[in-house]
Amino acid sequence: MAAGVLVLSLGLCAPGKAENRAIEIVVVKRGGIAAYAEVAEEFAERCRVRARVVNLPDGRRQRPMISPPLHRGDVVLAVGQRALAMVSGSPAHVISALAPNVLPGVISADEVPPPELALRALKIARPTVRRIGVVHGPRTDHLVARLWAPAQALGLSLVIARAPDGPRAVRELHRIVATSPSVDALWLAPDLDVLTSQLFQYALTLEIQRALPIAAPTRHQVKSGALLSIDADPRAVGRQAAEITNRLLAGEPIESLRASGHTGSLELSVNADVARRLGANLSALVNLGARIE
Repeated sequence: MAAGVLVLSLGLCAPGKAENRAIEIVVVKRGGIAAYAEVAEEFAERCRVRARVVNLPDGRRQRPMISPPLHRGDVVLAVGQRALAMVSGSPAHVISALAPNVLPGVISADEVPPPELALRALKIARPTVRRIGVVHGPRTDHLVARLWAPAQALGLSLVIARAPDGPRAVRELHRIVATSPSVDALWLAPDLDVLTSQLFQYALTLEIQRALPIAAPTRHQVKSGALLSIDADPRAVGRQAAEITNRLLAGEPIESLRASGHTGSLELSVNADVARRLGANLSALVNLGARIE
């Protein structure tokens, strides 16, 4: 058995199968990311059966295989976008966690936080903010549409940098920063078509050189240098994923689970070093209940 793979299964017959095959519960995730590990730990604690855990390698050159393969009636929890992409098309029931772009037919254990919360956090962190650069792609048009009314209520103007991919998003971000009047903060949408490592690194460079606070999608990016993020508490997401799995195993129709909606508890994460360097109001963010990275 490959290292990092724990093989355990539930001794039940898969629905619709004549053979006496054990249904498997599988968790697929990348290693080395604390939030992903917390989802998996809480899932293991709350799920009424034990799971097979597949840790994906860091490299992206090869598509790793799940062995033994998944079957109809199995349940797979995909933690993160890469894991979700890997199991797409699987005959198993797929539950996603911490993946912003959820595919059709997938049951989500969490939802993207309301984007206006990030605007409010940026305004509290730096009350002088007036113009927010919004970097996004077509997948997140619906989120950006929700920003205009709360932005106006907060006295903010939105400057849009919309692009279909990462390289063009970098150029669009450069355009809105170089155009006068420039922006004085950035909101990076949870859109992996545009939020590439190249774009994120360029945004961090602007944060340092131009003192532009960044609201990023995840706490992992806050640890990497963004000022703040609002995302789901990974342990709450793990609990919800376990609840969904338990209900599936109890025979609840999958259609009712897809329709019910699941949202993990939201948390504000702040990089204290970045806040101090930018002169952000760290104490006000702490009073909001921010987690300090």
